[in-house]
Amino acid sequence: MDNLTAFFSYEPAKIERRGAKGPSFKSVSLPGGRSWLLRPALRGVCRFESLVDGTLDLPHVALMNDALTIDAENESRARKAAEDARAK
Repeated sequence: MDNLTAFFSYEPAKIERRGAKGPSFKSVSLPGGRSWLLRPALRGVCRFESLVDGTLDLPHVALMNDALTIDAENESRARKAAEDARAK
């Protein structure tokens, strides 16, 4: 029960996405939110086994997902800034 308390008291990062806008598409995901759960493992931030054996809990997964989202946004902003600088 402590894991759920920590998860539901977790405050996610709030960012305003401003980076380069890519093509719009409807992404495919696993049912039941499992894509969110597995995203850190798919990106190599953690091992799948750590999710299965309980080494990592939901607050850890939430934090890793926030970090991945922020990293992707920062990369997008850097690309946009470089494009804008080249266009000048």
